[in-house]
Amino acid sequence: MTLTTEAEHKAAVKEFRTLATDEAANYAQLLVLRDAIHAFEEANGHNPGPPTTVEGRLQVEMFKRHLSKRAFGTRQNAKKLLP
Repeated sequence: MTLTTEAEHKAAVKEFRTLATDEAANYAQLLVLRDAIHAFEEANGHNPGPPTTVEGRLQVEMFKRHLSKRAFGTRQNAKKLLP
């Protein structure tokens, strides 16, 4: 399956969400739609890329390290981040 227009993409996403309500029964169809949606989004610049703000970068690091705001702000963790 290949998506070529925004309308096809929108319809595929809608169908994916509908089929996802019963994932076990629709697993094969979901995989095909997932791959087609992903390929279309990659080809058409739907990927937002890495964050550019300081806050965004910190949130990514917190997520990668599984840290809360409180744990991320400790001196011990701050030393790990500094060169």
